[in-house]
Amino acid sequence: MLSYKGHKLDLKNFLSSEGIIEGYGSVFRNEKDSDGDIIVKGAYKKTLSENAQRVKFLGYHDMSKPIGKMEDIHEDDYGLKFRAKISNTQLGNDMKILIEDGVLNEFSVGFVPIVQEWDASLKTNFIKKIKLFEVSLV
Repeated sequence: MLSYKGHKLDLKNFLSSEGIIEGYGSVFRNEKDSDGDIIVKGAYKKTLSENAQRVKFLGYHDMSKPIGKMEDIHEDDYGLKFRAKISNTQLGNDMKILIEDGVLNEFSVGFVPIVQEWDASLKTNFIKKIKLFEVSLV
């Protein structure tokens, strides 16, 4: 089953004149997210080493709505960092307007958890390995 996790969009990193957008698809936290999960640093390592070139940049987690191309995607100490170029298409231009108007204000990842561990004492699910399919604007 495909899962989704969101992270707020930082508009200062959006360069509308070039159509370049960068930020974090997800972050590593020391606290549970709204689903009671913690994505552990290193969770994306295997999928990125094997399939980074296949990770899509979408609108609304919809594979029929590609909005651009990933230029870089990797883990750093904070989270899953990426840089993408929004295509100069009608959909891409519409997405740029929705970002500038504040309608679209989050990045979100679509993935399948491969390795996870439930800690009953903390009531927390630690996601340790992920198969990443896409990063979306939502």
